[in-house]
Amino acid sequence: MISHEDVSESLLRSAELILGNQKNVYTYSLKRGEDIEIFGEKINEKIEELKNEKILILTDMFGGDAFKCDCSKFKKV
Repeated sequence: MISHEDVSESLLRSAELILGNQKNVYTYSLKRGEDIEIFGEKINEKIEELKNEKILILTDMFGGDAFKCDCSKFKKV
């Protein structure tokens, strides 16, 4: 899950409250003032690590910076 600020972490905690601990779920939060390139590199590293797996990316805002970042990195795999 990729989001602005702490949205993805909060969604995961909420899901775990209902469903229990979740394996193989990763959250990335673009914080205010964080360098978008560094944020994208973190995502790209995880995508590369999981390149032989099926990946579902969820984002909080279609067309937002976090969304554009993950889409551009995902195309590299």
